[in-house]
Amino acid sequence: MTSNKEVRVEQIKLHARVAVRDLEDGRRWDISLCAINLRGGKVKFHRVETLGLSRNDIQVGDRVKFIDMFNRGQSDRTIRLNQKTSTIEEANVSWQVSYLLLHKVTDAGGP
Repeated sequence: MTSNKEVRVEQIKLHARVAVRDLEDGRRWDISLCAINLRGGKVKFHRVETLGLSRNDIQVGDRVKFIDMFNRGQSDRTIRLNQKTSTIEEANVSWQVSYLLLHKVTDAGGP
């Protein structure tokens, strides 16, 4: 942006920098998070539902499930947590599965 003016934008992604789209002209901007002045402005935050889990949602030993490449449901315990994947071992077969494809299994605790 070449001027310091108020604009309405849609947040596209957020990390240390924010990707936004101007709602009036559709232009996209990549802005440092600390450069955004929110004082006095109307700000609406919408929670975006994510698929699957994140690395912080599970621990080694947790029971998880996922759909394998043959479209079969698999579930067993997590044996290793990597940066982007979790290693799941089931019946002596190790699977490296993205966190986005995992779901926690909770025991019903029946009789």
